[in-house]
Amino acid sequence: MSTHASNRTPCVALGEPADTPAFASVAELAQGLRRWLGSGSCQSECGAFYAWMDARAGVPAYEYPEITGYALTWFAGLAEPLPKESTAGWRAADWLLRRFESGDWSARNGWDGSAAYTFDLAMIASGLINFGRVRAHDESRGRGLAIAAELIDQTRSAGRLTPISRRSHRKSSREPGWSNEGQAHLAKAAQCLLLAGEEGVPGADEAARSVVLEAFRLQGDDGRFITHRADGPTMLHPHLYAVEGLWIFGAARGDLEALSRAQAGLEWAWQQQQECGALPRLAPEKDAPAQADVTAQAVRMAAALDFAPPGLEAALDWLCEVARVDGRGLALPYQPASGSLHLNTWATLFGAQAAEAALLARPWSKWQTLV
Repeated sequence: MSTHASNRTPCVALGEPADTPAFASVAELAQGLRRWLGSGSCQSECGAFYAWMDARAGVPAYEYPEITGYALTWFAGLAEPLPKESTAGWRAADWLLRRFESGDWSARNGWDGSAAYTFDLAMIASGLINFGRVRAHDESRGRGLAIAAELIDQTRSAGRLTPISRRSHRKSSREPGWSNEGQAHLAKAAQCLLLAGEEGVPGADEAARSVVLEAFRLQGDDGRFITHRADGPTMLHPHLYAVEGLWIFGAARGDLEALSRAQAGLEWAWQQQQECGALPRLAPEKDAPAQADVTAQAVRMAAALDFAPPGLEAALDWLCEVARVDGRGLALPYQPASGSLHLNTWATLFGAQAAEAALLARPWSKWQTLV
């Protein structure tokens, strides 16, 4: 596979001059999404981040450990956090620490037989390590490294990570899908493993390479990752998690094959772009719903890989158009065309980073704090 990232040309996603209307729209999006994430609108009194807010009913969804881990990584990546953002980060870290201290490793309370998902644990570990390092909080850093060490041990003993963690008391009871049977998305666990390697945890680099090699095995010549069934459609959300994992490893280790395969996977994803500018839930499927999380992931990776697909500006325009005003900021709905108006926390986190990355005149390079 060959990498052929395009040379940068002036457009909003690739360092457009700050006095243009398109730049101003994306800058407004970035600022608005940041305000919402730090406002407390999507955070519970306990400190957890909700999966989403139902804008029509005015009620939150469930407290989500994985997304709370994402939020910690996002807070850690802010160059100059506001006092309220620092407070929100501390509250999120404390909630996760209390949860693990109580022995609760489940993906979320009362769901799927309290199964513990490896991917979720990896994202939580990244958040705790990142936040602990930036805020000099040894308890957060230590817990994150302990989780990463468990994943390292699993790769050493079993040869690879499995979607359901050994911390689970039972198998997943859900219908087979990408999150409980797939492997490609686990490539993003390379992030917490590489962070652990930077902290001197033995075996971390070897474990990170093992999850990347597993993703190599699942990628076709066209760049597509098998996200669940080889003969089924590809879910673009985990497909892009695989792209992110390969980029993380390639950026951290200067691995050209990982970067080339990440590029090929990203190009395949952009080929699925819809006329509205968004990327769909899955492909190939003509009428698949457009999703904000997938679209933001694709924009962010385009900035990371210095790639300018023809539809990049249309994707950014779509994100700007679908963002909704909510209280003190802007949030991204999960599937804007659906009957439900779910202001989605992870889509908003991805979107905040995508908009930030789009405003840069250089490739986005923060592999440690990629949400």
